[in-house]
Amino acid sequence: MLLVALLAGVTACGGSDGDRADEPGPGPQGDERVIRGWNDAVNAGDFDRAGDYFERGATVEQQGEIKLNTPDDAEAFSRSLPCRSDLTDVDSEDGSSIAAFRLREGRDGDCAAGGTARVRFVIRDGKIREWRQLPEAPAPEGEQARARGVAAPEPA
Repeated sequence: MLLVALLAGVTACGGSDGDRADEPGPGPQGDERVIRGWNDAVNAGDFDRAGDYFERGATVEQQGEIKLNTPDDAEAFSRSLPCRSDLTDVDSEDGSSIAAFRLREGRDGDCAAGGTARVRFVIRDGKIREWRQLPEAPAPEGEQARARGVAAPEPA
């Protein structure tokens, strides 16, 4: 299951800093705006805009690690994601942001709805520098047992 994220900062032409309220700033709120913007672009099928959220040379890691050296590389990566997704959570951790997504059917029907994905983003100056899909956390013991059709032990 795949996911991706990043939002391109829009540079205001002229004016004061007060005219730049839409630009993502550093920190969790700015990161979330970038992630949400990138995800919205992917969901809308606007892969050119989605690609603009990545800085040149950004690192993407899913099954292997690749570099997005050109805008075409960033656009192709965003286009390659089979699922649409809803951003459900963003947490700040050690200079990065961990985003959680609920996956839903993709544009071509290649994605089973109902899955989840987590991605670690490193965002600098409003651009995605790193996009690394994380392994899914194991389900709590009771949920694992129910998934196998075994009754979970009652709490003591």
